[in-house]
Amino acid sequence: GLLDVGYVTTVPVATGMALTLVLQALRRRNPKGKYVVWPRIDQKTCLKCVYAANAEALVVESDTEGDQLVTDVDAVESLVSGERAEEILCVLTTTSCFAPRAADAVVEISKLCQRKGVAHVVNNAYGVQSAELCASLTSAFRKGRVDAVVQSTDKNFLVPVGGAVVCAPKGRDGIPTEVDRTYPGRASMSPLLDVAITLLSLGSRGWADLLTQREELFGYLKAQVSSFASQRGERVLHTPGNPISVAMTLDGLRDGPCGGSDEKTRFLGSMLFQRCISGARVFAPGKSQRICGHDFANYGSHHPAYPHAYLNAAAAIGMTRQDMDVFLQKLAACWEKMGGTKDREKGEGAGAPSA
Repeated sequence: GLLDVGYVTTVPVATGMALTLVLQALRRRNPKGKYVVWPRIDQKTCLKCVYAANAEALVVESDTEGDQLVTDVDAVESLVSGERAEEILCVLTTTSCFAPRAADAVVEISKLCQRKGVAHVVNNAYGVQSAELCASLTSAFRKGRVDAVVQSTDKNFLVPVGGAVVCAPKGRDGIPTEVDRTYPGRASMSPLLDVAITLLSLGSRGWADLLTQREELFGYLKAQVSSFASQRGERVLHTPGNPISVAMTLDGLRDGPCGGSDEKTRFLGSMLFQRCISGARVFAPGKSQRICGHDFANYGSHHPAYPHAYLNAAAAIGMTRQDMDVFLQKLAACWEKMGGTKDREKGEGAGAPSA
């Protein structure tokens, strides 16, 4: 788990708005600060929260390292050291994201922020459930500067949407405390109550068992998706920096049955959603998106020129092997319906373990 934690507060807003509250608290401490250095992640809320706080994002594109996308630490350092250094409000990093993007290099960024005297906020939306991400954050607490960490209650604690936990390392409680002090008006206590009831009902052993089960299921998901992919001429992308999500290429499907059409390839995601598979995402190149005045090429891939079409899926807390087996069975059925090859070994469309 996350160690060396100081002040913790639960706010009755989701992750994006909680990040906005944190950025607003930072602006009160640094009125000159108006720029947020933000390593790109293709999730709209992560950018909208910056502009909701009346700040402006300086977007940092990711580097490629094999299949995975990693933080361009040099580009971040260049921005916090450049001509606008005095106007930098903070660096906003992200730990939990969709493969092939890896978690940001929070330890290196924390050291950089410590050297430069720049605030550092971490979007840890669903990172509480990952031992690896928690260890990385704990290391960042100990080796550098982290001013606040924001995580979702629903993504980590099996409760309804609408709450977030804001915390900081020991000895640096200022920003979460400021968020508490300046929260306007009254609000529902439901998010806090939901978390309290859930954790009390689970108990420490039940909670620890769920975390262990999720780690095991991630390995199971990766192995099963790898088997499914290899039987169809695809492969799982090598993304060791992402301990929650896996991605499988769709290059053969795109170039073959879909006739090179990105739009037809994306239809696989629609088919899965119609079959109640809501967590899987399909990316195919060619889609651009304008958000808060920024134009993003190949939106959805976290990179302007990622070379593969792919599908990703995550092993989230609370999932079971049966859930994953059903996902793979429905993926196989959709694959066959799109004209993809069947299981090469069995000659069947299943390619997934039975439920």
